[in-house]
Amino acid sequence: MGGAERSRSTSVRSSSENKLSLEYPEQLTRLDFVNLARTNNDMGVSLAQLNRVEEARPFFDLALENYQLAENEETLTARFGHIYSFQLWPLAVAHKSKDAHHLAGRSITLVAKAVGSDSPLALQTKFLIAMDLFTCGSIEEALALHKEVFEKRMIRQGASHHLTLASQYNLAVCYQNVGDPKTAEGHLLDNLTDSCITPQWRAEDILRTKFRLSLVLSAAGEEKGASERRQEIEASIESLRPKEPPSDHEPYTDEDDMKLLGFWGRDSSRTYGWYMEGWEALVMRVYGCTGRLA
Repeated sequence: MGGAERSRSTSVRSSSENKLSLEYPEQLTRLDFVNLARTNNDMGVSLAQLNRVEEARPFFDLALENYQLAENEETLTARFGHIYSFQLWPLAVAHKSKDAHHLAGRSITLVAKAVGSDSPLALQTKFLIAMDLFTCGSIEEALALHKEVFEKRMIRQGASHHLTLASQYNLAVCYQNVGDPKTAEGHLLDNLTDSCITPQWRAEDILRTKFRLSLVLSAAGEEKGASERRQEIEASIESLRPKEPPSDHEPYTDEDDMKLLGFWGRDSSRTYGWYMEGWEALVMRVYGCTGRLA
C-alpha cells in the first residue's frame, strides 16, 4: 500500500499488562506510522537509559505495533530488525534468556538481510545485542559479538572513534568476566591511549575506563598498579558520591561506585526521531492523537 492512507482502529490494551494504548486518527499514512514508531522507540530508549527499563518496555512494544501497522518484515526489514534489538533490552534485564536469544537471532538476521552484515547499522545492532546477552549471562556469546564489532569498527572508523572505544571497553569487560584479565588490561590500556574527550566520548567514559582498569589489575593480583590507578581517580569518584549519605550507610563498595559512574551506560544510537520535543506533546501536535496507559 506504500504511502497510501489507511484506516486503523483504536488499540486497546490491558492496564494489568502495563501496555500503552493509542487512539489513532482514522487516516494515517505509512510514513506517519513509521515516524510514530521512531518516536515511541526513542521514548523507550530515553526511559531505559534512566534505568527505567520496565517503563520503557511498553514504548518498544508500541513502536513494533506502529511498524506492523505501516508494513511488515518483508518491506520494512531493517526497521523491524532494529526495533527487535531494543525489545531485547527488557528481556535481558528480566533474565528471560530463551526469549532474548530468539529475538537476538531474529534481529541480527533481518538487519543483515536489509543492509548487509558489516554495515554501521548491523554493527550497532550486534553491539546492542552483545550488551543484552552479557546481561543474560551469555558472556562467551557477548564476547564474540563485541570482538567482531570492535575489529570492524577499528578498520572502518579508527581507534579513537567513540563507537570503537565503546566496543573495546565492553570487549575488555567480557574478557575480565571470562577470566582473562591480561587481555582485558591490554584493551583498557589501549583504550585510554586512544581516548580523547569529545561530545560522544565524555570525561565520564574515560573515568569509567580507568576505574575498570583498577578492578582488572586487582583481579590479576597487581595490587600496586591497581592502587595507583585508583588513587588517580579517587577524587573524581568522591565528587560523584552523595554529599550526605544516609547515617547508616556502609563504606562505599566498588559496586556502589560502578553505579555512580553509570557503569553500564548503553550506547543506544537512537533512531533520531523527535523524542527530545516531548512524547505526548509531539504526538498530539503531529497526529492529533493522545497516548495513555490503558
